[in-house]
Amino acid sequence: GKMYVGSAYGKKMLLGRWQSYVRTGHGGNSDLRRFSLNYIKKHFHYSILDIYKAKVDDQIIRERETWWKQVLMTRKFGYNQN
Repeated sequence: GKMYVGSAYGKKMLLGRWQSYVRTGHGGNSDLRRFSLNYIKKHFHYSILDIYKAKVDDQIIRERETWWKQVLMTRKFGYNQN
């Protein structure tokens, strides 16, 4: 039941982020790196919480990511350390 919230911005936006998860399973998150790719494929589910156009400032996306971390309490009960 633990959750993780991440954001996607910059040149590759969502596609780049999802490609990273497909390739590694953890997308660079240190808490998720302890799990094997096979374990993640079997036990993890991914959802898109918000979608922004590429022209939206990256800071707005990061602020919304922070909001989701607070609402879902993923720092206290999930896989977010930041």
